[in-house]
Amino acid sequence: MPAQTKYLIFVRIIIFTVCIEQLPGQNESSILDPNNKGKMSISIDLPDSVPFRFLPYNERLRLSDSYHQYNNIKLKLYEPGCYQMIDDDKGIQIREDYPGILTYTNLGTDQTNEPLGGCKVEIYSNENNISTTLDLINLSPYKNYPNVAFGFPDREYIEDPIPEDDNCNYNNLPIPDSYTTVNEISVSPGGHIAVEFNLFKLAGNVLVGEETTLIVYNKSGKEISRINSPYVTRYPFVSTDGKYLAYLFGGDVSASPFGVCKPTLEIYSLDENKNIYRHQFAQTERIVNLVEAEKSNFLVVGFDIYENEYTDGCLLIDLNIREIYKMVFSESEWNDISKNFTGYLNLLNKKGKETYHF
Repeated sequence: MPAQTKYLIFVRIIIFTVCIEQLPGQNESSILDPNNKGKMSISIDLPDSVPFRFLPYNERLRLSDSYHQYNNIKLKLYEPGCYQMIDDDKGIQIREDYPGILTYTNLGTDQTNEPLGGCKVEIYSNENNISTTLDLINLSPYKNYPNVAFGFPDREYIEDPIPEDDNCNYNNLPIPDSYTTVNEISVSPGGHIAVEFNLFKLAGNVLVGEETTLIVYNKSGKEISRINSPYVTRYPFVSTDGKYLAYLFGGDVSASPFGVCKPTLEIYSLDENKNIYRHQFAQTERIVNLVEAEKSNFLVVGFDIYENEYTDGCLLIDLNIREIYKMVFSESEWNDISKNFTGYLNLLNKKGKETYHF
């Protein structure tokens, strides 16, 4: 089957969920003012049971402005709830995924001595006033490391170390003599900002280590949590109430050899400042991504299983009730589901799921 149908479903979900609310407040949006077409105008209340990001696409498009403007920055509608502009001369993308929070990304493609990836966050109190600026270059915990370059290691020239066993364990690696770093920014539906400060450690032309410092800020720009991981993290998501952080590392979402044997989901309590759940996938389970789907704080992690035959699976995570469901489907079962796919929530009615509490 197989994977193509499933990936199309996941692509649909990513497009459906990555772009979030129009105006501050989970259940508010804006409509076009017929007398001033395109500009931000009045807000309307939507039913509490249907956040803007889960409305049908055409309805979200109808409720969307054609652009948002902050001072001299004009962001065009990219997807309902998402606005962006690209400055080709400076190689900078400016994006709004949550009202009043602008993220700046350096789009350079080569390793360079200039910051690459997420470099700044601006938080606006209104259309003309910046209340907080996060200078991610100066906030980086790695800014004072010696011999630091910016960007992901160039895999054309950088070699992987040779593992000691099939579990990606490495012994007696040389001490790093240079580093590269790149920042990635994610904005969750409640306005929480997750910044992944990624560090790659090099000894000559050999990659000898990696780590991530994952910092979560609230929508006012205040740091509320800091997590250190010996692996590069991916797809951080903060629940709308700010209680939980979920993220992946390892497996096929990893760009380096160190985490590839350890595909893992972790859930972190931001109130308690500790990890409260870890789900380590088998090496034969190739994780795809982590996205919110169909209702607030309901997450989907898709994975494929490569053993004797091809099978599909998904991990469904309900942060509201702290439950996780693991479901595995044969190729024929997934084919049947895909023909009349009605959503992941409806899969919970099927038998055979494993349930975990955290």
